[in-house]
Amino acid sequence: MNQQFSTAEELMDHLKKQIIQYSQDDSVDATDLISNADSSYTQALDLANLLVERNSINSLWNVSADLPITSHRRRVGKFIVFGKKLVRKFLRWYVSKPFEAQTSFNGAVTRSINELTNIVQEMKAKAEENEKIIKEQHSIIDNLERNIMDLNNKLFVSETSLSQKLTASETSLSQKLSASEASFSQNIEQIRLKMDEEALSKRGASKEIIEQFNQFSEQILNRLQKTDKDLKAEISFLQYRIRQVKNYTENNRLIVTENSNANNIDATSNSISNTKSFADTNSFDYLNFENRFRGSVEEIKNRQKVYLPYFLNKQNVLDIGCGRGEFIELLIENNISVRGIDLNREMVEYCQDRGLPVEYNDAINYLKLINNNELGGLFLGQVIEHMPFDQITSLVELAYKKLKPGAYLIMETPNPLSLAIFYRTFYVDPTHVKPVHPLTIQYVVESSGFRDNELIYSSRVEPNWWVPQLETDDVNAIKNIDEFNEGINRVNELLFGNLDYAIIAKK
Repeated sequence: MNQQFSTAEELMDHLKKQIIQYSQDDSVDATDLISNADSSYTQALDLANLLVERNSINSLWNVSADLPITSHRRRVGKFIVFGKKLVRKFLRWYVSKPFEAQTSFNGAVTRSINELTNIVQEMKAKAEENEKIIKEQHSIIDNLERNIMDLNNKLFVSETSLSQKLTASETSLSQKLSASEASFSQNIEQIRLKMDEEALSKRGASKEIIEQFNQFSEQILNRLQKTDKDLKAEISFLQYRIRQVKNYTENNRLIVTENSNANNIDATSNSISNTKSFADTNSFDYLNFENRFRGSVEEIKNRQKVYLPYFLNKQNVLDIGCGRGEFIELLIENNISVRGIDLNREMVEYCQDRGLPVEYNDAINYLKLINNNELGGLFLGQVIEHMPFDQITSLVELAYKKLKPGAYLIMETPNPLSLAIFYRTFYVDPTHVKPVHPLTIQYVVESSGFRDNELIYSSRVEPNWWVPQLETDDVNAIKNIDEFNEGINRVNELLFGNLDYAIIAKK
């Protein structure tokens, strides 16, 4: 509405009518505009009329008593104008103050209306912003619902796959046991028949046959024991996989439940991020990774037998970062009391399934709780490359305090003097921090008090990788052949040297 007003009274009357009309209109509520920011109200809110009214007020607020005085009469018009001006001059003292007051009032009202108009415009802008946020919330909720559906599908697939694997493993185990029993029974029956035949033909040879039978029985028993150990290891691994899937399922179901009960967008967003975080942390199966890249348990035990003499006749040995428990099992087989700790819960549970004395704990915190001069030995196999350097130094210092006099600290780790570790082993494991130079760790153990220490190297790269030396029947045919071959030896040592080393320190 574009309406012009000739006097201030008409303007004020019009404003009063507008205020009364807005106050009686229940559809316009400022609190609803701020708190709800509903899109339908945003669309209904039209500022065009308000802006037109504001512009009219801004053009009319200044009321002046000095209006132009004119007359349409030709002859007496000049006298009339002169008279009116004269009268106005005499009456100025009477009307000037009311006009000034009216102007001040009009100015205050106009400024107030301008401020209110600005507030309404800001309110409308906020309402539009809130409407945009609501649309984004709906989009996030839709994405969350899709993620929940995908998660449920993955859980169903995981449970189905687990059931199939368990069924297949059960069948495989049953077949292996049946085959072992059948083979054992068949061999025993053959020996019995052979003994009967020999006894009939040559009575004096029964002693030799009995010895052969005993040897063969011992071989069969060893095979059965090995089969039994392999089956137990396989069952432990299956138990580990079952527990892994079960924990994954329970945690994700808990997240789904929390998502369904979320009351605001922040909780929804956090639930989405938590779901991703859980999937990320559980997507890397370290036990399965070690089974594939580190080697079998028996293979690692054979490698670690070189350290066994340092712990013979010792008791209360601690294996830090015990992993699958190879060294613990090796010491137990040699009647050495030992316990292990590890920071990977799945590894700990896997060892516990195998009946090994392993618990979840941090190395430094665990050592701090042990009395001084209590440990009969301390072993860390492929551990310090996973640790920051300050933790390594703290661990070695604690180890010196906790070991008994004459006990050994042995730490095996990849050998950075051989470049082969970088293209073959070290960077395969994503949990490695950085390799530790053998001279560095030797300095650390010496600084901590271990005066009697040595470095031993192991796991040499296969000879078929080495650069061959030059060979000739005529020594004089090639100049400096000896120097050349010595250089080849240094190259082979650098490129294809020992993959591991161990620091062996005695307190």
